[in-house]
Amino acid sequence: MSSSVFRRLVFTSNGLFTNRLHPPLRHRNIHFHPSPLAKMRVHVFIDWDGTITEKDTMHVVAELGYSNAADANDGKPWDEQVHLRPWDSIVKAYAADLKAHTAAYTPRAEDRHTIEQEHAWLESLRPVELRSIRRVEKAQIFNNVHRRELRAFIRHLASRHDSDPEAKIKLRDGWYRLFVPHRWKIDVLSVNWSADFIHTFIAFAFQHMLPDNAQKNTLRACQRVCKVIANEFFHFPTFANGRTTGRLFKQDILTSADKQRVIREERIVSSPDLIVYVGDSVTDFGALLEADIGIIFRDEPMTSSQKELAGTLERVGVAVKELDKLVLKTEGSEVVLPTCEKPVLYTVRDLEQIVILLRRCKATPPESMTLPSSEEMDTEVRLE
Repeated sequence: MSSSVFRRLVFTSNGLFTNRLHPPLRHRNIHFHPSPLAKMRVHVFIDWDGTITEKDTMHVVAELGYSNAADANDGKPWDEQVHLRPWDSIVKAYAADLKAHTAAYTPRAEDRHTIEQEHAWLESLRPVELRSIRRVEKAQIFNNVHRRELRAFIRHLASRHDSDPEAKIKLRDGWYRLFVPHRWKIDVLSVNWSADFIHTFIAFAFQHMLPDNAQKNTLRACQRVCKVIANEFFHFPTFANGRTTGRLFKQDILTSADKQRVIREERIVSSPDLIVYVGDSVTDFGALLEADIGIIFRDEPMTSSQKELAGTLERVGVAVKELDKLVLKTEGSEVVLPTCEKPVLYTVRDLEQIVILLRRCKATPPESMTLPSSEEMDTEVRLE
């Protein structure tokens, strides 16, 4: 890649814009020439498992199916009960399938040194993910669940997320600052098996932490500005008396390429001025490179998923820097970032760093969003 490639950006007192990789292997020079009072349309995509949450939540989603089956079996003779395949057995089957696929795939990890090769490897995992879904469908883990049972299960989980050290789902500190209405649009982009589960959990988490007089307006604004793009097991068709059928109803996000596709489509359809993606694992690889600013969440010490992503980026030559190390140089009314011969991603250790970055961007609110009232803004200050 030519060393003459550079990114020229406009800087205002609150503005910060950085490199756009589109397509992933080619830098695009960005020329922003707004007036000092111009508004920028900013769209944030963020992963769910391990990014907004502290740990993976897929097994927690599955718990609802097992709990529901146990309730249905209560009082029934053994031969009339539903006996689900143990979750541990399904996890082991997936691990064995992935191990066999990895052993047969060429080039091996140590021989993959380009972004294109890593994209191909990650896309080759699609059949492995599909077979995992078929196992879950065959086991009927998500069969015969009613919407009210899903809501009750999530409400119980959300009520404990910030107070119980043993909570099954814990959201990262400061998570609400990303979702309390601001001037940026934010969507969750996840390979999780239920978009409904994620969206409902976020809503109930808000209800649990906000004062009663601020809940209604804040939740309404959050629902308008935030959507969850994921898969869906929890579909409640009328022909099944409003209960799930045990089959995956919506199959949208299975691999890294699916996340990357969503961001490319958003760029074409809505043409936001700035796209930010935040993730923590190799499933986020394509989306991180496709976004204008790719941000990697890293704990101390790093989780296994974070270590895998770190090793992948180093192997294929993607530079990684801490977000606060980003140096902006001004030339008149413009900012010119240092010349880079390879893609650059940025790391953070908490969500507050991302909020600070976004607040520095002069953003115009999404069309579907109503800006927070003074009462809501006062509520946010009290929460701080």
